[in-house]
Amino acid sequence: MNRIEERLAALKEEGKKAFITYTTAGLPDYDTTKKIMFAQEKAGIDIMEIGVPFSDPIADGPVIQDASFKAIQNGASLEGTFTMMGKVRKAGLNSPVVFMLYYNTVYHYGVENFVNKCIENGVDGFIIPDLPFEEQGEIKGVLAKNENSPILIQLVSPVSKGRIPMLLENARGFVYCVSQMGVTGKGANFHSQIREYLTEVKKESKIPVMMGFGIRTAADVAPLEDIIDGAIVLSASFYFQDLFTILYGFSFILISGFVLDSIAFSGFNSRAVNIITKEPLKIKQKIFEVLERGVTEVYARSGYEEREFTMIVCIMSNKEFYKLKSIILEIDSKAFIYVTRASEVHGEGFSYDSPK
Repeated sequence: MNRIEERLAALKEEGKKAFITYTTAGLPDYDTTKKIMFAQEKAGIDIMEIGVPFSDPIADGPVIQDASFKAIQNGASLEGTFTMMGKVRKAGLNSPVVFMLYYNTVYHYGVENFVNKCIENGVDGFIIPDLPFEEQGEIKGVLAKNENSPILIQLVSPVSKGRIPMLLENARGFVYCVSQMGVTGKGANFHSQIREYLTEVKKESKIPVMMGFGIRTAADVAPLEDIIDGAIVLSASFYFQDLFTILYGFSFILISGFVLDSIAFSGFNSRAVNIITKEPLKIKQKIFEVLERGVTEVYARSGYEEREFTMIVCIMSNKEFYKLKSIILEIDSKAFIYVTRASEVHGEGFSYDSPK
């Protein structure tokens, strides 16, 4: 079990999801990349995806293309990225690190030499987006020679469909689910059948399912957090040119990490759900039966119509809320629902653990 598998196993035990960041190596230089990596580890980032600059990154949009171009102009290379990795490991970096690179780079470096360098410098896994499953035989053969070899992360896309069982049969680490067709950096324009697609992958996968491409905010992934096991997010450090502004920009990433963790991915993020409906008895009963949560009934009076009504109040997790929302709308499509954050909840009978 390497660092990727250890970290993901620990997160599963804690009931948490993974937060993975992507950073281009060598932008603006390797010393800065090293500082960013240590800052990410200190902030609690679960896995770091390090992009090895390439001149023709076909899976990447203009942001990463520009980042790769600038890094190459500044002298970045696969060899230089390996050297940097060796230095951060010797300096005490313990977080899992995954390389993202193109097969042309691996081929010219030499497949066996590449795998050996990964082992030597503490690279835990790698992603090769332009290497089809049917053409992975050579590199899998080299990986099989050493039990300390890095993990070849498998990618699936919305058009994989019937190929998903084959792609995931012997997959390790995590599954990288591409959320949209096209390139990275396009924003949350997810595939129209994203939920069905991710559900199918989750059903087939024996390992954690991660979602990447186009994720910018916690709101992008919140509706899918009951399916996915984590998210892969572009690091803001692409946009800055000097160390001060890179670290300042990275503070944004740290905040984003806390937002993802607290809003979408925490073991329990309490919400106070207030429901005004014409069917309070039916909805209350469903909350008891499906969510096994208690409710409070508040007797109120509308200011405009001067009509008395019963408002249902219930405290629950973020995950439970999405179930409840579906239940409410099935019973009363015109129900009025408003939700507030309950940062702390105390009282006899309440548990932060979701009953189901």
